[in-house]
Amino acid sequence: MMAKRNLLWDKVVSVFRLSPVTKTELTRIGKIARDLKLKQATPEDVGSVVKRYKSKWPTMDCTPEAMMKHWDMLMTEVKDGHNRPGSKQGIGKAQGSQFKVGERVDA
Repeated sequence: MMAKRNLLWDKVVSVFRLSPVTKTELTRIGKIARDLKLKQATPEDVGSVVKRYKSKWPTMDCTPEAMMKHWDMLMTEVKDGHNRPGSKQGIGKAQGSQFKVGERVDA
């Protein structure tokens, strides 16, 4: 009996152009695929999130670990339509605090 294909594993290997051979590499991708499953991600979500990552941070390397680190934020942006063709939402804008460095914030 053949093992059932892990579509999340396949998508991670494909989108990041990986060729896992060693136990370390196989374990690395297995952990990413497991975490994606826990997040109830689909292979299509992986592609959309990677696309969003690259449009949001074009000079940063997108790795499987970086994708997972920012998964929730990026998935929210994808669901909000930030990946639509022609959409520039959030690109080039400060994504952080509303306060300036050194500004006092009283609670």
